[in-house]
Amino acid sequence: MKLEETKNAVSKPEKQKDNKKDQKEKKHFSLGSWFDVHKAEFRKIVWPTKKEVAKETVIVLLMCFVLGAIIFGMDEVLTHAYDALINLVSQA
Repeated sequence: MKLEETKNAVSKPEKQKDNKKDQKEKKHFSLGSWFDVHKAEFRKIVWPTKKEVAKETVIVLLMCFVLGAIIFGMDEVLTHAYDALINLVSQA
């Protein structure tokens, strides 16, 4: 069993040579391959339909309105509370 392992095992210097070759190949840059990669990724994009875009737009607008109303309400309550506190302190 050990004999088979030694036959199949690659020495460390050979492994290092292979790793260096792989690293050199990975570092090679070509503009054509760069465009090919991006073109392939661009084909994977799934664009939403007009109906989906309209639905999501309405949801975003409603959420903006609701959050705006909440912030406005909190501002008004805190403003009145602050004014009441100032009036209470100034009268004392």
